[in-house]
Amino acid sequence: MAEVQAKLQAGAAVPQPSREQKRAIIDLLQASYDTKAGRYLQGETDATLATVLEVRAGWVAVLREELFGPDGRNEEADALRQELEALRADIKAVEAVHAAQGEALAGLRGQAGRAEAKLSRIMTAVGAHVVRKAGV
Repeated sequence: MAEVQAKLQAGAAVPQPSREQKRAIIDLLQASYDTKAGRYLQGETDATLATVLEVRAGWVAVLREELFGPDGRNEEADALRQELEALRADIKAVEAVHAAQGEALAGLRGQAGRAEAKLSRIMTAVGAHVVRKAGV
């Protein structure tokens, strides 16, 4: 970025794609970009196309923007976003079940503690009574 700015300030021409490179970029954009949906197909991006064609990503971006449309997303990213939303919903549902089970567990522990205390009181009372009755 700094190199491009320095060239611009120095009056140097910014490199432009050749006709052949433009044609190759457009051909690949036609195969990789869904103009109706306004997005790349599968996992494609300006950068992936530039890598395949061994050209600058900026050239791909300029031609894509001018001739095809915006670069806001791609098909694979949209699918992953939907999957992520579903996973987050599942997490919330499991967390709610977990919270309810935690409350139920706390209630059972409280009941067990009360039952244990009652049993201890009964055993103490029965034990003392039995000891007295036995005359020990």
